Amino acid sequence: MANRNVERTTEHQPGSEGREAALATAISDVATIVNAARVSAARTVNAVLASAYWPVGQRIVEFGQSDRARAEYEVELIAKLADELTAQFGLGFLRQNLQYMRRLFLVFSPGRIGQLRSGISARSAESQIRQTSSGESVALSLVDAFPRP
Repeated sequence: MANRNVERTTEHQPGSEGREAALATAISDVATIVNAARVSAARTVNAVLASAYWPVGQRIVEFGQSDRARAEYEVELIAKLADELTAQFGLGFLRQNLQYMRRLFLVFSPGRIGQLRSGISARSAESQIRQTSSGESVALSLVDAFPRP
């Protein structure tokens, strides 16, 4: 009896090039979808973090702007916040990062966020129909200022 366990050869089989091309296309398509999802997720996370960091910067600035004595308090506040928030949330709240949050608030004031997002001045925006309290949130406007793909 002949040996039926003959090794299969890797010779060219009819239609295999078409299947290989289709498989390569499918892999490429799936990789494109996954990469687009990753970019979208990163932008969404960045926008949400910015919308959280902006009011943190606002609080720091508000505590430090009332007078010179309060300016010293701002430095103390940043140090204390850095210690407490780093203990609670990790390294994202070091003093330098809190300074960046403060700067985020100073650079992107409420009127400027609306200007960046919609291209209209704050005065003309006020003449429009008012939103609910949640719709007027500066933090939510900041999320809109960083659109997802």
